[in-house]
Amino acid sequence: DPIHPNAGDSYADGSHGQRIYVDPATGTIIVQLANLTRQDFPFRKVVAYLNGTAFEYPRSIPALLRQAAITFGVDSIRPQFNRLIAEARNAPVRYVITLNAMNTVGDLLVADAKTRVAGLEILRVATEHYPAFASPYVHLADAYLASGDRARAVAAIERAAAIAPGGA
Repeated sequence: DPIHPNAGDSYADGSHGQRIYVDPATGTIIVQLANLTRQDFPFRKVVAYLNGTAFEYPRSIPALLRQAAITFGVDSIRPQFNRLIAEARNAPVRYVITLNAMNTVGDLLVADAKTRVAGLEILRVATEHYPAFASPYVHLADAYLASGDRARAVAAIERAAAIAPGGA
């Protein structure tokens, strides 16, 4: 299947460490040949250098949500998320968000009783942003159990099971 990146964003495709990176704005193509998949290949940095532009690492939306939760509280999470997602649509190379990072940030906040409610909110946001994936529902179920809300934990795990029968 062809790749369909966000408008204006770079994209990559490949496996086992071999990658082809394309920057549609400049038509720059970088081919990485490697025999390991765990390499951190800074193709955006290379593209910026080749084009004589400044490079900035993308800002992590989950990390920014964590910072907002700790600094401003649970009520800041959803407005901050909506603002960051809107900004990411306009400038996709400036932001990064992954399901794993959302789950991790939610879990970290849930682990501390002082930020547990914020962690629950981040995990709820993750279920809305990634509705076709079971893992945020599993993390949310664990978070509800940690907060003593068995009924919501059961509902979340049932939702995960409906998305991925057999735990797939």
